[in-house]
Amino acid sequence: MNYDLSYYPVFKYVDIGKTKQKKWKRIDISQIEKERNIIGNEDFCVSVARYRETNTKEEQPLLQGLIFDLDGEKALEDARKLRGLFYSGWDLKKEEVRFYFSGRRGFHIEIPPQELDISPSPNLHHYLKQVALIIEDRIELNSLDKSIYARRHLIRCLGATHGKTGLYKIELDPSELNLTFDEIKELAKKPRDSLYSIEDLPIQNNKDAIAVFKPFFNEAETIIAEEDCRAASPDYLLVYLVLLSQAGLTNYLSGRYSRINRCRENFGNCSSDRLSRF
Repeated sequence: MNYDLSYYPVFKYVDIGKTKQKKWKRIDISQIEKERNIIGNEDFCVSVARYRETNTKEEQPLLQGLIFDLDGEKALEDARKLRGLFYSGWDLKKEEVRFYFSGRRGFHIEIPPQELDISPSPNLHHYLKQVALIIEDRIELNSLDKSIYARRHLIRCLGATHGKTGLYKIELDPSELNLTFDEIKELAKKPRDSLYSIEDLPIQNNKDAIAVFKPFFNEAETIIAEEDCRAASPDYLLVYLVLLSQAGLTNYLSGRYSRINRCRENFGNCSSDRLSRF
Protein backbone atom coordinates (compact mmCIF):
# COMPACT_ATOMS: atom_id res chain seq x y z
CA MET A 1 0.00 0.00 0.00
CA ASN A 2 1.06 3.57 -0.64
CA TYR A 3 0.55 5.73 2.45
CA ASP A 4 1.15 9.42 1.82
CA LEU A 5 0.48 11.10 5.16
CA SER A 6 0.55 14.56 3.61
CA TYR A 7 -3.01 13.75 2.49
CA TYR A 8 -5.34 13.74 5.50
CA PRO A 9 -2.44 13.26 7.95
CA VAL A 10 -4.76 12.49 10.89
CA PHE A 11 -5.64 9.19 9.17
CA LYS A 12 -2.47 7.58 10.39
CA TYR A 13 -3.61 4.20 11.73
CA VAL A 14 -3.79 0.86 9.94
CA ASP A 15 -4.59 -2.70 10.91
CA ILE A 16 -1.95 -5.40 10.62
CA GLY A 17 -2.05 -9.17 10.91
CA LYS A 18 -1.45 -12.47 9.15
CA THR A 19 -3.30 -14.05 6.24
CA LYS A 20 -6.23 -16.24 7.32
CA GLN A 21 -5.72 -15.41 10.99
CA LYS A 22 -8.49 -13.65 12.87
CA LYS A 23 -6.06 -11.76 15.09
CA TRP A 24 -5.23 -8.24 13.99
CA LYS A 25 -3.90 -5.10 15.60
CA ARG A 26 -4.36 -1.39 14.92
CA ILE A 27 -1.12 0.55 14.87
CA ASP A 28 0.38 3.85 13.80
CA ILE A 29 1.65 3.63 10.23
CA SER A 30 5.13 4.51 11.42
CA GLN A 31 5.22 1.20 13.33
CA ILE A 32 4.60 -1.12 10.37
CA GLU A 33 8.20 -2.28 9.97
CA LYS A 34 8.61 -2.75 13.71
CA GLU A 35 5.54 -4.99 13.79
CA ARG A 36 6.71 -6.89 10.72
CA ASN A 37 9.95 -7.73 12.54
CA ILE A 38 7.97 -8.95 15.55
CA ILE A 39 5.40 -11.20 13.89
CA GLY A 40 7.41 -12.18 10.82
CA ASN A 41 7.41 -11.34 7.13
CA GLU A 42 5.59 -14.43 5.85
CA ASP A 43 2.00 -13.46 4.96
CA PHE A 44 2.39 -10.15 6.80
CA CYS A 45 -0.69 -8.11 5.90
CA VAL A 46 -1.83 -4.52 6.28
CA SER A 47 -5.26 -2.97 5.91
CA VAL A 48 -6.47 -1.47 2.67
CA ALA A 49 -7.88 1.50 4.59
CA ARG A 50 -6.40 4.11 6.89
CA TYR A 51 -8.21 5.16 10.06
CA ARG A 52 -8.31 8.30 12.15
CA GLU A 53 -8.71 6.62 15.53
CA THR A 54 -7.39 3.59 17.34
CA ASN A 55 -10.87 2.45 18.32
CA THR A 56 -12.76 0.21 15.91
CA LYS A 57 -16.23 1.74 16.02
CA GLU A 58 -18.11 1.08 12.81
CA GLU A 59 -19.27 4.68 12.42
CA GLN A 60 -15.80 6.21 12.28
CA PRO A 61 -14.61 7.39 8.85
CA LEU A 62 -11.95 5.60 6.85
CA LEU A 63 -9.75 6.61 3.93
CA GLN A 64 -8.52 4.50 1.05
CA GLY A 65 -7.80 4.72 -2.64
CA LEU A 66 -9.44 2.90 -5.52
CA ILE A 67 -8.07 -0.63 -5.27
CA PHE A 68 -8.48 -3.79 -7.34
CA ASP A 69 -7.56 -7.26 -6.15
CA LEU A 70 -7.27 -9.55 -9.17
CA ASP A 71 -6.90 -13.26 -8.61
CA GLY A 72 -6.90 -16.31 -10.87
CA GLU A 73 -6.02 -17.33 -14.41
CA LYS A 74 -7.34 -14.11 -15.94
CA ALA A 75 -5.65 -11.80 -13.43
CA LEU A 76 -2.74 -10.73 -15.63
CA GLU A 77 -5.05 -10.09 -18.57
CA ASP A 78 -7.31 -7.99 -16.35
CA ALA A 79 -4.36 -6.03 -14.96
CA ARG A 80 -3.45 -5.08 -18.51
CA LYS A 81 -7.04 -3.97 -19.15
CA LEU A 82 -6.97 -1.71 -16.11
CA ARG A 83 -3.58 -0.32 -17.12
CA GLY A 84 -5.05 0.67 -20.47
CA LEU A 85 -8.15 2.20 -18.88
CA PHE A 86 -6.30 4.29 -16.33
CA TYR A 87 -3.52 5.54 -18.59
CA SER A 88 -5.49 6.09 -21.78
CA GLY A 89 -9.04 6.64 -20.52
CA TRP A 90 -8.41 8.42 -17.22
CA ASP A 91 -5.20 10.20 -18.24
CA LEU A 92 -3.36 9.15 -15.10
CA LYS A 93 0.41 9.40 -15.04
CA LYS A 94 2.70 6.40 -14.64
CA GLU A 95 3.41 7.01 -10.96
CA GLU A 96 -0.26 7.68 -10.12
CA VAL A 97 -1.28 4.03 -10.60
CA ARG A 98 0.57 1.36 -8.66
CA PHE A 99 0.80 -2.27 -9.80
CA TYR A 100 1.78 -5.14 -7.51
CA PHE A 101 2.23 -8.88 -7.93
CA SER A 102 0.67 -10.53 -4.87
CA GLY A 103 3.16 -13.39 -4.49
CA ARG A 104 1.03 -16.20 -5.88
CA ARG A 105 -1.32 -15.72 -8.82
CA GLY A 106 -2.83 -12.29 -8.34
CA PHE A 107 -2.26 -8.59 -8.76
CA HIS A 108 -3.14 -5.57 -6.65
CA ILE A 109 -3.74 -2.27 -8.43
CA GLU A 110 -4.10 0.97 -6.50
CA ILE A 111 -4.84 4.59 -7.31
CA PRO A 112 -4.04 6.49 -4.09
CA PRO A 113 -6.89 8.64 -2.73
CA GLN A 114 -5.13 11.95 -3.29
CA GLU A 115 -5.05 11.40 -7.06
CA LEU A 116 -8.86 11.17 -7.25
CA ASP A 117 -9.69 13.66 -4.49
CA ILE A 118 -11.29 10.90 -2.40
CA SER A 119 -12.45 12.08 1.01
CA PRO A 120 -12.88 10.05 4.20
CA SER A 121 -16.28 8.53 4.90
CA PRO A 122 -17.69 5.75 7.14
CA ASN A 123 -19.14 4.10 4.02
CA LEU A 124 -16.33 4.81 1.58
CA HIS A 125 -15.59 1.11 1.06
CA HIS A 126 -19.19 0.54 -0.11
CA TYR A 127 -18.98 3.30 -2.69
CA LEU A 128 -15.59 2.22 -4.01
CA LYS A 129 -16.81 -1.36 -4.30
CA GLN A 130 -19.66 -0.18 -6.48
CA VAL A 131 -17.24 1.89 -8.60
CA ALA A 132 -15.14 -1.25 -9.08
CA LEU A 133 -18.23 -3.26 -10.06
CA ILE A 134 -19.19 -0.65 -12.66
CA ILE A 135 -15.67 -0.79 -14.11
CA GLU A 136 -15.70 -4.59 -13.95
CA ASP A 137 -18.84 -4.63 -16.07
CA ARG A 138 -17.71 -2.03 -18.60
CA ILE A 139 -14.31 -3.47 -19.42
CA GLU A 140 -15.26 -7.10 -18.73
CA LEU A 141 -12.95 -8.03 -15.89
CA ASN A 142 -12.94 -11.74 -15.01
CA SER A 143 -10.82 -11.97 -11.87
CA LEU A 144 -11.99 -9.27 -9.44
CA ASP A 145 -12.00 -10.38 -5.81
CA LYS A 146 -14.80 -8.37 -4.22
CA SER A 147 -13.97 -9.30 -0.64
CA ILE A 148 -11.36 -6.53 -0.59
CA TYR A 149 -14.13 -3.94 -0.29
CA ALA A 150 -14.81 -4.54 3.38
CA ARG A 151 -14.48 -2.05 6.18
CA ARG A 152 -11.47 -3.92 7.54
CA HIS A 153 -9.68 -5.96 4.91
CA LEU A 154 -6.02 -6.91 5.08
CA ILE A 155 -3.84 -7.63 2.06
CA ARG A 156 -0.24 -8.77 1.84
CA CYS A 157 2.18 -5.95 2.50
CA LEU A 158 4.82 -4.96 -0.04
CA GLY A 159 7.89 -7.13 0.54
CA ALA A 160 6.03 -9.85 2.45
CA THR A 161 6.37 -13.44 1.29
CA HIS A 162 3.51 -15.73 0.35
CA GLY A 163 3.24 -18.68 2.74
CA LYS A 164 2.60 -21.22 -0.03
CA THR A 165 4.93 -20.04 -2.80
CA GLY A 166 7.71 -18.27 -0.92
CA LEU A 167 7.49 -15.48 -3.50
CA TYR A 168 7.52 -11.83 -2.50
CA LYS A 169 4.85 -9.26 -3.07
CA ILE A 170 6.62 -6.82 -5.38
CA GLU A 171 5.75 -3.60 -7.12
CA LEU A 172 5.82 -3.79 -10.91
CA ASP A 173 6.65 -1.17 -13.45
CA PRO A 174 3.59 -0.92 -15.75
CA SER A 175 5.69 -2.18 -18.65
CA GLU A 176 6.41 -5.41 -16.74
CA LEU A 177 2.78 -6.42 -17.15
CA ASN A 178 3.82 -7.30 -20.70
CA LEU A 179 5.90 -10.14 -19.31
CA THR A 180 4.54 -13.67 -19.04
CA PHE A 181 3.22 -14.85 -15.71
CA ASP A 182 6.23 -17.12 -15.24
CA GLU A 183 8.59 -14.21 -15.92
CA ILE A 184 6.82 -12.12 -13.30
CA LYS A 185 7.11 -14.94 -10.77
CA GLU A 186 10.83 -15.08 -11.51
CA LEU A 187 11.07 -11.39 -10.57
CA ALA A 188 9.25 -12.12 -7.31
CA LYS A 189 11.91 -14.53 -6.08
CA LYS A 190 13.72 -11.49 -4.67
CA PRO A 191 12.27 -8.58 -2.66
CA ARG A 192 11.97 -5.14 -4.20
CA ASP A 193 11.60 -1.72 -2.66
CA SER A 194 8.78 0.56 -3.73
CA LEU A 195 9.48 1.98 -7.18
CA TYR A 196 8.73 5.50 -6.01
CA SER A 197 9.56 7.47 -2.91
CA ILE A 198 7.01 9.87 -1.47
CA GLU A 199 9.09 12.69 -2.94
CA ASP A 200 8.58 11.24 -6.43
CA LEU A 201 4.81 11.26 -6.16
CA PRO A 202 2.53 14.12 -7.19
CA ILE A 203 1.26 16.26 -4.34
CA GLN A 204 -1.80 17.62 -6.09
CA ASN A 205 -4.67 15.54 -7.37
CA ASN A 206 -5.13 14.78 -11.07
CA LYS A 207 -7.95 17.02 -12.30
CA ASP A 208 -8.40 15.11 -15.56
CA ALA A 209 -8.72 11.80 -13.73
CA ILE A 210 -11.09 13.32 -11.17
CA ALA A 211 -13.37 14.52 -13.97
CA VAL A 212 -13.64 10.90 -15.16
CA PHE A 213 -13.84 9.34 -11.71
CA LYS A 214 -16.58 11.56 -10.24
CA PRO A 215 -19.37 10.29 -12.55
CA PHE A 216 -18.41 6.73 -11.58
CA PHE A 217 -18.58 7.70 -7.90
CA ASN A 218 -21.90 9.51 -8.36
CA GLU A 219 -23.34 6.50 -10.14
CA ALA A 220 -22.13 4.27 -7.31
CA GLU A 221 -23.87 6.50 -4.75
CA THR A 222 -27.07 6.35 -6.78
CA ILE A 223 -27.00 2.57 -7.08
CA ILE A 224 -26.46 2.18 -3.35
CA ALA A 225 -29.23 4.66 -2.60
CA GLU A 226 -31.52 2.72 -4.89
CA GLU A 227 -30.72 -0.49 -3.05
CA ASP A 228 -31.50 1.25 0.24
CA CYS A 229 -34.80 2.41 -1.21
CA ARG A 230 -35.91 -1.09 -2.03
CA ALA A 231 -35.50 -2.12 1.57
CA ALA A 232 -36.85 1.10 3.07
CA SER A 233 -40.26 1.86 4.47
CA PRO A 234 -42.09 4.88 2.97
CA ASP A 235 -41.30 7.08 5.95
CA TYR A 236 -37.64 6.06 5.96
CA LEU A 237 -37.39 6.81 2.26
CA LEU A 238 -38.82 10.29 2.68
CA VAL A 239 -36.38 11.12 5.47
CA TYR A 240 -33.52 9.80 3.32
CA LEU A 241 -34.50 11.94 0.34
CA VAL A 242 -34.91 15.05 2.47
CA LEU A 243 -31.49 14.54 4.03
CA LEU A 244 -29.96 14.16 0.58
CA SER A 245 -31.59 17.40 -0.48
CA GLN A 246 -30.43 19.26 2.62
CA ALA A 247 -26.90 18.00 2.06
CA GLY A 248 -26.91 19.39 -1.48
CA LEU A 249 -26.62 15.94 -3.02
CA THR A 250 -29.56 16.18 -5.39
CA ASN A 251 -27.46 16.96 -8.45
CA TYR A 252 -27.15 13.30 -9.31
CA LEU A 253 -30.87 12.67 -8.85
CA SER A 254 -31.55 13.97 -12.35
CA GLY A 255 -30.57 12.91 -15.84
CA ARG A 256 -28.68 9.64 -16.10
CA TYR A 257 -28.48 9.40 -12.30
CA SER A 258 -32.23 9.54 -11.67
CA ARG A 259 -32.88 5.94 -10.73
CA ILE A 260 -33.55 6.87 -7.14
CA ASN A 261 -36.53 8.91 -8.33
CA ARG A 262 -38.11 5.72 -9.59
CA CYS A 263 -37.73 4.32 -6.08
CA ARG A 264 -39.61 7.31 -4.75
CA GLU A 265 -42.40 6.72 -7.26
CA ASN A 266 -42.84 3.23 -5.84
CA PHE A 267 -44.03 4.86 -2.64
CA GLY A 268 -46.73 7.06 -4.15
CA ASN A 269 -48.88 6.71 -1.05
CA CYS A 270 -46.56 9.11 0.78
CA SER A 271 -48.45 12.39 0.75
CA SER A 272 -46.88 15.83 0.70
CA ASP A 273 -48.16 16.62 4.21
CA ARG A 274 -46.09 13.68 5.54
CA LEU A 275 -43.04 15.06 3.78
CA SER A 276 -43.60 18.50 5.33
CA ARG A 277 -43.14 17.03 8.81
CA PHE A 278 -39.42 16.48 8.26
